[in-house]
Amino acid sequence: MKHTWLIWFLLPLLLGGQSRTHIGAPIENFRLPSFGEDGNRIWDLRGDKGLYLENGEIEVERMILRTFSPGNPKDADLTIESPKARIYPEENRAAGPGYLFLEASDGSFAIVGRNWQWFNDEQKIVIGEEARVTFKQAIGSILE
Repeated sequence: MKHTWLIWFLLPLLLGGQSRTHIGAPIENFRLPSFGEDGNRIWDLRGDKGLYLENGEIEVERMILRTFSPGNPKDADLTIESPKARIYPEENRAAGPGYLFLEASDGSFAIVGRNWQWFNDEQKIVIGEEARVTFKQAIGSILE
């Protein structure tokens, strides 16, 4: 055959050899959604780069994590951003040593801090250092 070299060149592409993810290989424009038992989205993780580790954890650079309530899987409740994070998918949790910026989707509050942990199952965020919370709604008179 005249073009046998072309078949050998294209064969790995046709068999999917180029599309497999290897542990330790960085993934550009990383995205990982998580779904509940009912099939609705629980959270949606994005990052500029993701790296699967051998222990099942994922390191993400420039993380954006959006969480969703069970009754509304289309609109995010919270958006959490951090320059670097470690994701524990089996535990529905994430953590990072650097800064975290969290904002409620309705704009009612925002949180900034360092050395953070997010526990989705408990709907809890722990900020270890330099925590600042800003409420963006009226809380009424505290002197009454």
